[in-house]
Amino acid sequence: MYVQQSPAASSTRRREMAPRPVPRPDRKFYAASSAFGRFGMRWFDPMLMEKEHFHGHIELNWLTAGSMDYVIDGHALTVPANRLIMFWAGIPHRTVGIDRGPAGDSRQCNVYLPLDTFLHMPNLGRLTELTHETQEQSAELAAINTEQRTLRQRLEADKRARIDVLVKVSRQIEKQRREISTLKRDENRLARLIEQLSQMLSRPRSRSERLRNERVPDASGDGTAFSQLKGRLNLPVRGELRNRFGSPREDSGLSWKGLFIAAPAGQEVKAIAAGRIVFADWLRGFGNLLIIDHGGGYMSLYGNNESLFKRVGEAAQGGETVAGVGNSGGNTNSGLYFEIRYQGKAFDPLGWINLK
Repeated sequence: MYVQQSPAASSTRRREMAPRPVPRPDRKFYAASSAFGRFGMRWFDPMLMEKEHFHGHIELNWLTAGSMDYVIDGHALTVPANRLIMFWAGIPHRTVGIDRGPAGDSRQCNVYLPLDTFLHMPNLGRLTELTHETQEQSAELAAINTEQRTLRQRLEADKRARIDVLVKVSRQIEKQRREISTLKRDENRLARLIEQLSQMLSRPRSRSERLRNERVPDASGDGTAFSQLKGRLNLPVRGELRNRFGSPREDSGLSWKGLFIAAPAGQEVKAIAAGRIVFADWLRGFGNLLIIDHGGGYMSLYGNNESLFKRVGEAAQGGETVAGVGNSGGNTNSGLYFEIRYQGKAFDPLGWINLK
């Protein structure tokens, strides 16, 4: 085998007889006649050989990366990349191992020179020059491949960096959109609140915002018809009047049909006049509700109670404790909801109450 040897060294190598080359259909430059074949050259991916073969050429092999393991005439030989090897292919030879290099992109170049042409070359020394030129060109090609590979890696890195930037920008835009949506909702809520406050400030203050009751009922009116007690009645509990008859309810926009008197939970609720209990139970929107019939079509209602002390059918005297203040009607604050009705229709209790 010839591995980058000078013409002088090659001239001293003993020539050996080899069997006649056997033509192979996959290599059309092999000769089927007495000639040794035609010139050929090819680039390809290195490949293993299933068995030994031979042909009538001087063969030159070049590998761009990695290494190859040969068996030539029964002898094993490993050839690294970027080394030009030359041998007479009439000797049975075979590739038995391939290392395709770190990147796995190794390429192989084979040059097939007919033996008769080789023997009649006027200047075999030129082969060494061609070998060096081939090595230089191969080195340049390897450098170009390395540069291209580095450039591809840099481009891939730049591409990944651009993708990361786009993802971050998209996330930031989505976050800003959510923040803008939240700000718009907050702004709308603030606008509604300001509108409600403006409406409240534009309305004249009701008496209930300035009134507080400190007197509770007693039995002084018992025995007198309820219709004659107008202006003499007292509210059922002590406390501040938070809402009054006819004012709008904040939760529904409907009007209050009675009074809401803020008072501590558990405070005693007094009957405003004598009468009989006609309802004592829980009712949606009113909580624990107690209704007293005072006769003549008049009734008083006591809602939002924590507890009820009277049952249906029992009599109640003016000033008698009939319930305890609570917030069973769903109100945030404890207090008593109070109404007076005539023939089932609510009217303003303050017209019948003495707050002096």
